[in-house]
Formats: sequence, C-alpha cells, structure tokens
Amino acid sequence: MKSITIFAISIVVFVCTWVGWNFRPFMRPGQTICLGSWKFTEHEFQIWQLKKDTITEPFSTSLYTRFRTNEWHQYYLNHQDNFAPRYELDKTNGVILVCRGHKLLGEFDISSGEYVRNGGGVSLEAVFWHNPP
Repeated sequence: MKSITIFAISIVVFVCTWVGWNFRPFMRPGQTICLGSWKFTEHEFQIWQLKKDTITEPFSTSLYTRFRTNEWHQYYLNHQDNFAPRYELDKTNGVILVCRGHKLLGEFDISSGEYVRNGGGVSLEAVFWHNPP
C-alpha cells in the first residue's frame, strides 16, 4: 500500500512539473520572454515567445532579425507552441540555420534577408518593428 501511495504521489508531482514547465500557468497573457540573442557579422537575431491566453497552445514563437541598426523584422516560427528554450541559430555558408533542438525549422539567407521554412520552401513575409517585444 505504501509503494502505491508513493507511486501515485510521484505521478502527480511529475504531471504538475510538466504542466508548469510547458504551459507556464504563472505567466500573464501578453508577457514575453527572450529565448536567445545571436549576432552574425552585422546581423542581429533574437527569438521571443509570447504567452497567449489559450490553455492548449500557450505560446507563439517569433524570430526577430535586423541588419546593423535598421528596424527589426519579425518572422513567426510557431503560433501554437509550448515553452521551448531550446532554439539555436548557426551560421553555415551565408545562411543562418534556425533549429529547435535538433530539428531544422528554416533558413535565413543573409544576402537576401529572406527566411524560408524547412520542408515547404515557403518564404515568410516580415513584419516590421522598431524593437522586439
């Protein structure tokens, strides 16, 4: 009986920890968090997550880019996301690879300033900002 109780408590603690980490119920809708900032030559890159008010899709994730001191350009990476600080950017042959963990999401071409999603080859239009969120 004691081992069943310990197992049940362990399951409850695991589920609460998982929900707290992925859904961040303590964050207010509209609150943002910077997951990373990178600089390659004269280009700056930042990845931000925005807390939404939906329970099942609590975050949207965006890539912000700018060249020198120009305005920031926003590209949506995922509008239905969990909290995910595992985004990485890496420069290879004039292209910035955008990855989440070990999965390639897309490529940002430094010369053209175009972001193309992996798989679909769809170029995304940028939204202009003076500053990231």
